[in-house]
Amino acid sequence: MRAGIDATKTPLGVVAMVYRGYFILERWYNDCAGMLGPENLYIFSRGLDPRHDAIAKGANVIHIPRNETKFRFERRRWNMMSQFVSGMLTNYNSMILSDMDEFVVADPEVSPNLVDHLQTYIWDADTAPVNIAPLCLDPIHSPRDEPHSIGASHTILSRRRTFGPKRR
Repeated sequence: MRAGIDATKTPLGVVAMVYRGYFILERWYNDCAGMLGPENLYIFSRGLDPRHDAIAKGANVIHIPRNETKFRFERRRWNMMSQFVSGMLTNYNSMILSDMDEFVVADPEVSPNLVDHLQTYIWDADTAPVNIAPLCLDPIHSPRDEPHSIGASHTILSRRRTFGPKRR
């Protein structure tokens, strides 16, 4: 049974991993840092890349070596990040663990941001779930309906409103 939301903990932290991926890191960082503050972002930087530190100023960039063989890579990375997130739950009420190109967002017509959405609809002291599994959707660019590019000063949802199921 869940004891409820702990007011002594930080509401939400986010963890992701990146190898190079400078454009997507910048998008992810801007969206997440604007919502949570950079101090609540944890980035596993594969390959000891100093550009990740430059892009994600104020975030917790954790440098790890890159194994070129990629032997059991997916299993090892998800195991490492899952254990990290489990430990971080001593300081946070919730953690998001995702790929760098996955953005967890609230519908702007329902809540102004993700933290407000969680506080209003999820973090009830009596019914708060231990685990939340968001639906992953990919943005689909429909040039006729969405003619503008996603520039550095735009959020993804301000330019894309069409989404489809994750394809893997």
